[in-house]
Amino acid sequence: MMYYLNEDKTYHACTTEEWSEQFETMVFDKVGGGTDVYMRRYTTWEQAVEGHKKAVRWVRDGCNDETR
Repeated sequence: MMYYLNEDKTYHACTTEEWSEQFETMVFDKVGGGTDVYMRRYTTWEQAVEGHKKAVRWVRDGCNDETR
């Protein structure tokens, strides 16, 4: 069974489609036709928050693989 995490950090059962929309951080290459160049999914709220911060830092640093 899949679960959807609500904004208040409670959860409820959901479909696979709803589940797949949760906790995903993606970066797209605007110049390269919109293909994704970075994607991470998370299993906890805390991981999602930290992972998103890292992705934002990575983009601000010029997408340098050393900071990924």
